[in-house]
Amino acid sequence: MHTITANHILDVKEKLKDYDDFTFSIDFNGNPILLIEKKIDNYYRHEVLHYLRGGPIYFQVPEVSDWYSFAQPIDDNWLLVNARNDFYTNNATIYDRSGNVIRSFALGDAVQDIQTTSNSKIWVSYFDQSDGGELNCFDRNGSLNFDFVDFVIDNNRELPFITDCYAMNVTSHYTSVYYYYEFPLVRLKENGEYEIYHDIPIKGSHAFAINDSEVLFANDYDRKPEVYLFSLLDRKLKKYTIQDKMGNIINYEYAIGRGNKLFLVKNTNMYVVDITEFSCK
Repeated sequence: MHTITANHILDVKEKLKDYDDFTFSIDFNGNPILLIEKKIDNYYRHEVLHYLRGGPIYFQVPEVSDWYSFAQPIDDNWLLVNARNDFYTNNATIYDRSGNVIRSFALGDAVQDIQTTSNSKIWVSYFDQSDGGELNCFDRNGSLNFDFVDFVIDNNRELPFITDCYAMNVTSHYTSVYYYYEFPLVRLKENGEYEIYHDIPIKGSHAFAINDSEVLFANDYDRKPEVYLFSLLDRKLKKYTIQDKMGNIINYEYAIGRGNKLFLVKNTNMYVVDITEFSCK
């Protein structure tokens, strides 16, 4: 069994003492974002911590009547999104840094993941309870710029439709998705072209890191403390166990992929491994 040593980058335990729940995400530059939540009477209080190199930046979200599931930077502002909505409900709100609402709009129900880009595109993936969305891209005003269903039809159905988008990884060059039920890996390029890789030997992974020639998948349906490095060129597969710098196995609970980095979460701790630091060769 091969091993990878992950770098420990965060422990947010102390910050969570006065809050009920939290979620992690990653921005387009690979910086962690912590969204924390506390219910007070009939309202929800949220705080966003953006962990930049110079230290965390705090954003206090005004109290709202429903909870937020995702936080992502957009322009110089913050996009907060609830994973669920109904036909009449906006589930996305953009706040300025002072907490003022700039605009609200609907991104659809059953949101699996949100990843924004440096030029303010909002990529949204959906799980299998969605009301029609599979993978969409919106602009900063909430206008739909890309619909995966239309894209499949426009390309003569050469791509399989998405039933449940298990994992998404958005970079400045392309957006990659891995989805049920055939579990292909599809890389969408800015110019409208795409690459598809069939028969991926990993089933049920929920996150991946990617570069030009390799993909590092988080654990699959077995949920073992492992990751899987797959070559897109020669289809070689190598399995790794993740350990910390003391040599202890990291039984991570879930992962987040952004660019060539895979972020691993265990309890209140976050670790990171970089796909460029090892190879299938």
